Amino acid sequence: AGQALVANFKPASSSEEDVNNAFRAAIDAAEEQLKEFDYAGSTMAAICAFEGKFFAANMGDSLSHFVVKSRKPTTFGRAVVKPVSEKHKITVPKECVRIFKKGGILDHERGGVLYEKDGHCRAATRCFGDMKWKAVGVVAEPFIQENPITAEDKDSAFIMVGSDGLCDVLTPQEIANIVLDGLAQSKS
Repeated sequence: AGQALVANFKPASSSEEDVNNAFRAAIDAAEEQLKEFDYAGSTMAAICAFEGKFFAANMGDSLSHFVVKSRKPTTFGRAVVKPVSEKHKITVPKECVRIFKKGGILDHERGGVLYEKDGHCRAATRCFGDMKWKAVGVVAEPFIQENPITAEDKDSAFIMVGSDGLCDVLTPQEIANIVLDGLAQSKS
């Protein structure tokens, strides 16, 4: 499915419409490969960069952040961290509404959407694959955001992409500080 995502992501141009359509076509191709499997799927976070801008796309609990190094350290760290993705879990009200409308059940003790027929629970409310979950409101609809890259950003910025294994344990600022520490050590 991952190969299908990459092979089918072919934006016709750097326009927002073409990039959105390319992300959706790639996700549809991945869904097609997984349609026979009830419990095979994944969340995603992806970046597509062009001159002067980048697009961030995500589904589920894989997230992206744009990090611009500060000239002077702040009380938070040495960088400004801007989210460029959305978390899609049962803690987000609009995700809950969609799940409820489809008859899904939220299991707050286990932190996910409950598939009533067999007792399985899924944390993310958006993903590709996991076909059984489509009946209870889990969708393969990415959040996509266009972001500018300035001339100043080119020398002082980077993008962080991580799954829930990282993003549920550390704050984006903590992750940025670790990356900056690693970059500083590699230069010395």
